[in-house]
Amino acid sequence: MTDSSAGPAQDPDAQTVHTLDSVVAALVAGEGDLSDDQFRVLSDLGPGDAARFHDALAGLDPPARFALLNALVERERAGRLLDFSAIYRTALRDDDPGVRALVVAGLATCEDAGVIPVLLDAARSDGDETVRAEACIALGPFALRAELGRLRPAAGAAVVDGLRDIAEDASEDPAVRAAAVAGLGAVAEPWVQDLIYDAYESADPAMRVGALQAMGRTADDYWLPTLINAMESADSDERYSAARGAGEIASEDAVIPLAALLADDALDVVEAAAAALGEIGGPTAVEQLEEYGSHPDPAVRAAIEAGLQAAAFTDDPLGLATMGGPFAPPLGGTQPAPASPADG
Repeated sequence: MTDSSAGPAQDPDAQTVHTLDSVVAALVAGEGDLSDDQFRVLSDLGPGDAARFHDALAGLDPPARFALLNALVERERAGRLLDFSAIYRTALRDDDPGVRALVVAGLATCEDAGVIPVLLDAARSDGDETVRAEACIALGPFALRAELGRLRPAAGAAVVDGLRDIAEDASEDPAVRAAAVAGLGAVAEPWVQDLIYDAYESADPAMRVGALQAMGRTADDYWLPTLINAMESADSDERYSAARGAGEIASEDAVIPLAALLADDALDVVEAAAAALGEIGGPTAVEQLEEYGSHPDPAVRAAIEAGLQAAAFTDDPLGLATMGGPFAPPLGGTQPAPASPADG
């Protein structure tokens, strides 16, 4: 017979209070799969605690460190209101270039201008070209903020000048230079246009891709003919970047060329084209997307659906089309004429 007076069984983990020390101890013991509460302990660490955590990570092998830090990056990007930037900064001292590249990519979403010197140092002096390229990519949003006047002038100038030095350095790896060119696309200076031209005329594929990315970030339809021409490139990376760039410019003149890419052999190109059509929106873009709505490949259908959802938001960001009552838009698309006194 069961003794009901004992009450419900208690969850042994329910009362567990996690601290930085307990999380570090779990990692050292090989418990790599942390709980949500343990991840929250690692958010918003101060410099001293972040250094302690980094010292604990040193006892793990590179794949284990990468797996843990990758879990942090994924959780932060999932919008869980977590901030692991202090950990990323300390992990830039890691001996493994794959780990450093990962944490630099994690810093790409950080809006704190205090990371600018850290990213500039990585972009200029890290021994691995992938890390340097990732740092240039992470600096791109700061260049945009500088252009929009949302960054202090000194910080903005440091970002732009740093990226320009890298982009113009003929001794630097082309992929790093290309990332710097792309990051400068939002900067409205005459020399940026020349930089994009030179990069696009380069024989190096990475430089051409960086130029196409920069064209889109200018948001200037001056570059649209070049982007449309690049949609027919034999290089799928160029087609992908051209589609992305056309979406950023968001001109209806790109709709039909983008629609042709919905039949591309490369899935990422199809996804980019569908996303761009969604950003542009309008009846023609929707019609082109709907033609592929029954595509036999489920991945393509998913890309088309995502594009259609984006187009619906682009065309009706406030959702007025689904509203009833006095706020609903008129069925005919025009407001009725106000009644005159003679109408009684």
